Amino acid sequence: MGPHGKAPELVYEFTYRAQIKPPLDVGAGPFGHRMIFEVTGGEVEGERLNGIIGSGGGEWFLAGADGFGRIDVRFQLTTDDGAHLEVLAHEGDDSKVIVDQLIGLVGPEAD
Repeated sequence: MGPHGKAPELVYEFTYRAQIKPPLDVGAGPFGHRMIFEVTGGEVEGERLNGIIGSGGGEWFLAGADGFGRIDVRFQLTTDDGAHLEVLAHEGDDSKVIVDQLIGLVGPEAD
């Protein structure tokens, strides 16, 4: 329960679309297969938030031996009214399907 006796709820805020470069395949390591996807631009659209994604962000992706992916996404956004925001998304997503698709982009998984 929340502070006013009501359960917290999620509310849709925005959708983002980012252009990315092909993955930089860092390769296998002790915690899994690591790839980096550099963001080159994009846009954010929502009822209350709209803007442009700048270059220099990216997704640092770790495909674990368990078949699940761990994500670390970071990018900077300039809103239509000129505010500068940092957007972060970290692991917690069930991304096994994404792992399977991304491994397909860079070849067979290293043994």
